Amino acid sequence: MADLLEITRSLKENKYIEISFVSFDSLHEEQILTLVGQALADHELDYLENVIATVLNEMINNASKANLKRVYFNKFTKDIHNKEEYLKLIESFKDDAVVKIKEYQHLLEEEGMNICFRIELLEDGILLSISNNVEMTEEEKSRSLIRLENASKLKNMSEAFDLFASDEEGAGLGIVLNIQLMKNAGIESNNFTLDSKDGETISKIKIPYKIKKPENLESIYNRVMKEITGIPVFSNDIQTILTKIQSEDFKEAEIIEILENDPGLVSEILKEANSILGKQRQFDTLTSAIQELGKEGLYQSISTCSTRKILQSRYNDFHKFWRISKKCAFYARELASILNFAVSYERLYLAGIFHNLGKLIIFSLQPELNQSLTNTTLEEIELGVSHAQIGALVAEKWGYSFNLVSLIKNYPRPMTSPDELKLEASILHVSDYMIRSEMKRDKFVYLDINAFALIGVRNRTDLISIHTKLKNRFDQTN
Repeated sequence: MADLLEITRSLKENKYIEISFVSFDSLHEEQILTLVGQALADHELDYLENVIATVLNEMINNASKANLKRVYFNKFTKDIHNKEEYLKLIESFKDDAVVKIKEYQHLLEEEGMNICFRIELLEDGILLSISNNVEMTEEEKSRSLIRLENASKLKNMSEAFDLFASDEEGAGLGIVLNIQLMKNAGIESNNFTLDSKDGETISKIKIPYKIKKPENLESIYNRVMKEITGIPVFSNDIQTILTKIQSEDFKEAEIIEILENDPGLVSEILKEANSILGKQRQFDTLTSAIQELGKEGLYQSISTCSTRKILQSRYNDFHKFWRISKKCAFYARELASILNFAVSYERLYLAGIFHNLGKLIIFSLQPELNQSLTNTTLEEIELGVSHAQIGALVAEKWGYSFNLVSLIKNYPRPMTSPDELKLEASILHVSDYMIRSEMKRDKFVYLDINAFALIGVRNRTDLISIHTKLKNRFDQTN
């Protein structure tokens, strides 16, 4: 993890960094995606992380195959520029070389084959490039040019499949689909370039810091804003109770008297108290629950119950969302406890409850896409706003504190939080990372390495150990 921390610091200081390798492995993938994820997060573009990871993976694979192909032809002393010899040998290339790439590692090294990833932070965007030291043949250049020209004209994914699905090497469709992905994200096709000359091939992507959404997507964004406006606020009674709890002259008896007028809410609070404290039994009275919860715990319980009540009545997919949110809230609070941090456990818990709310709202507006709540990447791309930002807007509407709203908004990129909230944001960030890792739905789950360092977890082995402990605790008490 020290290496990852060092390269992210180097990128911030020097505005660029290069990583070279012969064969792409998990270490290089982690380094590259950490750098890219950090750069995106720094400019509130984290909703693009999986799209860019997909595109980069295709670029690296193409460079790897190009180098492997050259070594393969050299092995059989065939001329890759001879069309007849090319067509004969390319048929066995996939099965004999691509599938068995590890067996060709020594040949790649002996012939000096190399791939270089470069990330550069420009004034107006992030420039990513992948280069390999093999120049395309004239035939390959011609085919690539045609693909790129056609890709810029395509309107949707289905057109790309129809045009390129029969490509003889399978590469044409990948390039075109990736360009279409970027276009859908608001990154115009002219931000992708491919050049091959002087014994080298370089593919580049520029990600502008300011991405303009296509006009037809503005209506989707407006639907989300309208939905947020339509979500009910807490009832007057709940707002009164929460205000009294936060006041300096808080009186336990007065709160109990108000709550007992709503037996249903009392039952929910007792259940929530049981869940929060990880008890196997349920409290019998509000007095016993409050005594163990404390003032802040009571505020947390009432807020959580009221939030659940509103969302459950409004969204059909509430339960799918709630399980994930409850787990994140639990992980965040317990992680802070395990590491013995002097932070607001109650604020962390509530932020965990809200951290996933944006996904529920996005999903509810586009159920026809049949996307799981664990992966709303495509919807976020269309909106040009992350689920965290949407959740923060709802929390703000419901009158929560600036610190809580800031925590919900910034946890995907914790280092952009105010200094006094960086630690809590890092704890929530790592908690969300663990849950997303469990889901295994996203291609790339971004972990801010600076957050990792800030909470003092030394390596991934320690994180896995803590994660296993938290998961077992949650499963036992929920």
